Amino acid sequence: MCGAVWCKATAKKDNPAVHVPKKLELRREWLELIRPNYSEHDLTRELRVCHKHFKPEQFHQVNKYTKLLKGELPMTFEEECTYYDISDEEVRQRVATGRKRNRRREEEGEVSIGTGRGILALAASAAELETGSGATEGMVRGVLEEKNNRITSLLTEVGVHAETNTKLRIENERLRQAVKQVKTSIRQVIKESLPPPPQPVPPPVPPPVLRQPANNMLPSAVSPPHAAQNMATHHVEGAEGMDVAGDNGGAMDTDELNDGVHHAQQEQQQQLQIQNQEQQAQVQQQQVHEQEQAQQQQAQQQQAQVQYEVPHINQHDPMEVHQVNNTTAAVAAVVAAAQMAAEQQQQQQVHQPQAQQQPQQQPQQHGMLATPPVVDVSVAVQPADGSAMSQ
Repeated sequence: MCGAVWCKATAKKDNPAVHVPKKLELRREWLELIRPNYSEHDLTRELRVCHKHFKPEQFHQVNKYTKLLKGELPMTFEEECTYYDISDEEVRQRVATGRKRNRRREEEGEVSIGTGRGILALAASAAELETGSGATEGMVRGVLEEKNNRITSLLTEVGVHAETNTKLRIENERLRQAVKQVKTSIRQVIKESLPPPPQPVPPPVPPPVLRQPANNMLPSAVSPPHAAQNMATHHVEGAEGMDVAGDNGGAMDTDELNDGVHHAQQEQQQQLQIQNQEQQAQVQQQQVHEQEQAQQQQAQQQQAQVQYEVPHINQHDPMEVHQVNNTTAAVAAVVAAAQMAAEQQQQQQVHQPQAQQQPQQQPQQHGMLATPPVVDVSVAVQPADGSAMSQ
């Protein structure tokens, strides 16, 4: 609804409204024109004025909106009557409407009391209102005193609540700090009371699988620990045989066991060396075989070349025929010599590992015991005359 006291129009599409400015000085100027007896409450509440209180030249068009020019003010009631040529009867009706509106505001308690105005100023303002409405001065003073007492009590309560809130704020801050310290101490106690985290257990390592040697295998074909164990077992059996014979009746000497283990290890190393030599011999044989194949291919190419050149020789020239025959014989001799040399080299490589193995397999005759097979050891220690023990 329009903020002018004599206007009861509402904002519509064909009659839009303009908001009263919020700046205090400019707002007072507007209120003096549209509401001569304005209150302090009118300075803060939202008010709008319809376009009927402005002249058309006070507006300008911005796109599709109509806006009021800067610095323009609405018309007063007298200016509107002159501008719109309003009759005296219509003026009286508008004044009566304004009085009824003021009376309704008074009944609803719309009398505004500013914080900077005293009782006398409020009484004067009320007297101005009551002059137009016909109310008695005593009634106005009673209402004003009641409102003033209510305001005083409310201000007292607000002060008490503000002081209480300040104390409560301080107490709440103190309690918040205490709760924070208690939480910190509880976390520390819980952390200290908890057991340490379990250490990761490493996975169990499976034991190595040892392959048991067959009964008919020689000690040299077994790994060194098993070979030493077998050798020691055979020596113990020999010692038991000697105990049965009744010559010495003592246990086997520790040195002999150590010698047996040492000889078993040496035999294992000899077997590995023999295997390596056999592998080398096989590689050399393969190389010789490849060389022979290469020589044979070369000889075949030479023969094919000679056979290709022979048909083109002059059969009637004896010198050329003799030269071709000599070349063919020389090629055949070279091929035969290469084959013979390859066969001799292969035989030497085959016999050479055997010659190297024979010195290594000869047992030492002085200073230590030989490493005979299992059967030889049992035969050497079992005679009853004690000849083996004397050695």
